[in-house]
Amino acid sequence: MDDKHNGESKQIINILDTVIELIDVTIREGESGKPLPSLLINLESIVHGLSHLTKFFNSNQSFQDATSFIDVINNNILLFVKCVEAQKYIESRSIFQFKIKPKINELKNEINMRISEDLKDKTKLVGVYIDRENPIKVANMNRIRAIHEEGKKLGVTVTYFSAENVDFEQEKIIGGKVLEGNKILNRDFHFPDVIYNLYPVEYFNQSYIERELRRRIPFTSVSVGGKYTLPEKFVKGGKTTQYFIPFKVIINKSDLYNFIDMKQKVVLKPIKGNQGERVYYIEKKRDKYILKEHKKSKIYTYVDFDTFIDSLNLKDNIFISQEFIPCYTKQKEPFDIRAHYQKNKNGEWELTKIYPRIGNKDSILSNISKGGRTGDLIDFLKSEYGADAKRIEQDLLQIAEKMTLETDELYGHAVDELGLDIAIDENKRYWIFEINGAPGAKFHEGLRAKKALEYALYLDNNGIFYQEKNNFSSMNLFNAKQTSLEIYNSSEKMVGLMFRNHLDESDIALARACVYVAKYEGLEVFYFSPKDIDFNNKKIRGKILENRKWVEKIVNYPDGIYDRLRGKGLAYLDNLYMEFSEIPITNELYGDSESKLKIYEFIEAQNIFDKILIPFKSVTDPSDIHELIDKYNKIVLKPEIGSFAIGVQIIEKVKGGGYDIVEDGRLKKYTPKELNKMISERVAKGPLISQKFIKTETIEGYPFDIRVHLMKNINHEWVIVMKQPRIGFNPYVITVAKNGGYLGKYNGFLERNFGTKITKKIEKQINYFTIKLVNSLEKMYQENINEVALDIAVNRKGDIFLIEANMNRPGINYYEFEVAETVIPYIKSKMSK
Repeated sequence: MDDKHNGESKQIINILDTVIELIDVTIREGESGKPLPSLLINLESIVHGLSHLTKFFNSNQSFQDATSFIDVINNNILLFVKCVEAQKYIESRSIFQFKIKPKINELKNEINMRISEDLKDKTKLVGVYIDRENPIKVANMNRIRAIHEEGKKLGVTVTYFSAENVDFEQEKIIGGKVLEGNKILNRDFHFPDVIYNLYPVEYFNQSYIERELRRRIPFTSVSVGGKYTLPEKFVKGGKTTQYFIPFKVIINKSDLYNFIDMKQKVVLKPIKGNQGERVYYIEKKRDKYILKEHKKSKIYTYVDFDTFIDSLNLKDNIFISQEFIPCYTKQKEPFDIRAHYQKNKNGEWELTKIYPRIGNKDSILSNISKGGRTGDLIDFLKSEYGADAKRIEQDLLQIAEKMTLETDELYGHAVDELGLDIAIDENKRYWIFEINGAPGAKFHEGLRAKKALEYALYLDNNGIFYQEKNNFSSMNLFNAKQTSLEIYNSSEKMVGLMFRNHLDESDIALARACVYVAKYEGLEVFYFSPKDIDFNNKKIRGKILENRKWVEKIVNYPDGIYDRLRGKGLAYLDNLYMEFSEIPITNELYGDSESKLKIYEFIEAQNIFDKILIPFKSVTDPSDIHELIDKYNKIVLKPEIGSFAIGVQIIEKVKGGGYDIVEDGRLKKYTPKELNKMISERVAKGPLISQKFIKTETIEGYPFDIRVHLMKNINHEWVIVMKQPRIGFNPYVITVAKNGGYLGKYNGFLERNFGTKITKKIEKQINYFTIKLVNSLEKMYQENINEVALDIAVNRKGDIFLIEANMNRPGINYYEFEVAETVIPYIKSKMSK
């Protein structure tokens, strides 16, 4: 039997084990009164697993006679369904327990007998995996070599790979790294028997590739989250909490100041830090703050300390603060006890190493990576605690073992490794400083590698697949197997409207309009957000319109997606878009807000839009502003990236050498020196762009623009969906509707403000230039786009000018049906290709 056939056979055994487990779960849940929809999801998974078995048996001559087992099982499943429909629940459980399960066990024994001889001489393949980079590039080479050496001792082949090496079509690792002597070579392999994932990442941050691998191959571990996650889980789960130091997650300055005022002495550290980096001791003394980082100490005034806190950038970097607990040796050296536990070859927690970590007396840290030292635990305890040493050792082991077992309860046995940092204060009270899911092992990499590989082989031999079931609730993600929602099976193709997690009234109105249009197109529509997706079971908590009310139900992945999330290319949504990569989607454009400068430069290069392109210039220095002001006297200054008129300033040169600047409807006077300073400060925060000011006002003097919303129709041709005047109430600033601006009726607005003759001129220009412009803009992008909004200025002569092109997620106000009747046929046409 070749490797591919061998691997398929092992996969068949894993599927059978999963089916047997699902049958046991269904029997238990039925007895406990679990809602029927949940039981039917289990049944759907069982049928799905059996269909895979049938395909395998039919494609392998030596197994084709095994299809007779499947026929018997399927007949019994039909009998089960009939009993459920007739509400004969006791009889239905008996069918599962005494007819279906025994037949599947019989099939498993038959398969095992046929492949057992072939498996005897097969060398196991362990894949060492990090999603974004090959482990050899990012992991410590001592750790890599230790895994390699222990692999040789155990008689297994080890390959190191990342997501870019995975080929699902061939079920191969292409260019996996292997060690041979002092060389690192590339080799191709069939999928490994088990994957040792060195640095587990949280479920929602896993790539599509990792999640798909987890469905097919056992992984050794899941992430326990950051420094805050596990203590929080212990507290919420009612577990052992007396050892945890009081802490607070710091997300802004007031959080930190309040915690310091409460505790006086605190430790501040990043929630995802390691090796003692950016760990600070902070002590408040009257109006001063003492700050220590490793061996460095400094006294700050309130103003200087506040500046230091600003430098931490709490907006983007989450920190955790703990009450400072003094834990010192007799020599006044900081210390803690690191207990490193791993799952062993029997899948049980086992101590790998326990040792003291003693820091320099001038430091706040005991980390070995920061110059600390280690030694034998019992010798250390004897020198510090004398006759109590043995008792304290036993206490430490009991605490650590208790924490590992409770971690199993919290994470469903899916965690394989923990590093617990336990300290002892002056009153001999025990404290847990940290629990780390990927602890360092600088001086015992060999021990760690041996246990890790033995545990990996245990998972493979027993066909154990751990999923991060307990992470759904903590991340507020949907889990289709833990809900009583009804399963919705449509006979029509379904379109999913994908929105942000927080919807507004216009989103709901758009969804309702899409439902009505879809009905006439022979489609059904539901809407959902990222938090509604169950990636493990490929299900969605969709909102279905029934009797004019939105009802939540469990639905399959849609046949097409109308993307109003528009987050493709944003790092935190990469995995979501990868998950839906095989589903037709309305928009394939990467990125959130587009660079205005990039768009203006592209339009300028076409040499056919000179009439409507407002003169512009990139601003990197105050001199760039003066060049345009000297030429036009009045300009607009705005961020290169952004929307909703945020940060827009009107700058006008006035007599006497000063400047009038209007922002948010307020007028301010600036001297040339003040203007230069303001421009320099704005440039330092982000790129800017300036344009000639175009006066676009109503007859009453209110600023306005024309929002022209264009979309692709069923023939994939650009059409104008809506032309909508937007009128501001502040001088110069066109206020969007959500911020209190006004919306007008297009034809009536133009007639009233410009008269019939100029209105016809404006109409002709808008209809001609907007279609021509979006066809040109489409060439700028390699990805497919289907929706653009152009903001058009109009002067008193009726000449039109392009203010901006919105390529991201145009707002839709009071014309949801016009959008729906264009986009639904469009996505339908993509679904039929």
